Amino acid sequence: MTPVPAFVDWSDDLDTESDTSSFLERLDRVRTLDTWWSVCVRQFRLLGIDFVTYRLYRAAAFGTGHLAWTTLPAWWRAAHVDAAPPHDDPFFRQCASFAPKKVGVEYLDQYPVLTEAERRFLQGMARAGMISGVASPVRLAGQDWVGGWIFGSSLGRQPFEAFYARIGLRACLLGFYAHEVLERLRAMPQAGPGDDVLSRREAECLGMLANGLRTARIADRMGVTPVTVEYHVRNARRKLGATTREEALATSIRRGLLRL
Repeated sequence: MTPVPAFVDWSDDLDTESDTSSFLERLDRVRTLDTWWSVCVRQFRLLGIDFVTYRLYRAAAFGTGHLAWTTLPAWWRAAHVDAAPPHDDPFFRQCASFAPKKVGVEYLDQYPVLTEAERRFLQGMARAGMISGVASPVRLAGQDWVGGWIFGSSLGRQPFEAFYARIGLRACLLGFYAHEVLERLRAMPQAGPGDDVLSRREAECLGMLANGLRTARIADRMGVTPVTVEYHVRNARRKLGATTREEALATSIRRGLLRL
């Protein structure tokens, strides 16, 4: 089991006005998705928040999309984000209003009607150390995208209530601003710092993906293993600042790095 991080509440030591101003200034200078996430995590951890997760999910007639960042362990993301449908996360079903909602196994009594998949999702968070938290929607159900922030803690219910009373509203408001910055970044061409040129192998993999080939078929054509193909695609996504293969393809075509 992953050890639970020690809880440190820095919120009483912060100069609220100057710290918030500094955070907003740093966000305004952000130009890549990775930097955006780093700036956000630093700020929310300064507030004393143990775990930070941001998820947006799109389900439309023309396709699907999913954006996800989290400070929860890699095994949790692999099991509950990468390999599971987004609707296993009860957060998405609760996004009917912008009002923050308490979440985690400490608050199961507030959600008497949960599917087995949703219950497993929350139990997985508990195994990773997050037993209480607050979900703060930034896009509501019925829109093109739905989702937002989960600010999680290793605190039990009673101490978390006291902690949330001090910093909860502030965290949610900063989350809204960070989301707006992300929306702006997603509309901009993305590149890794000083490393925005695809290698020959990365471009080959993206080109074959664009032509409808699957990983195993690409590996066969290139004479490599499927794991190697995934490695090249992952590197291409990082360089392009893309969160999905589809976004990587669109970005590389738009920037003239890949021709169909």
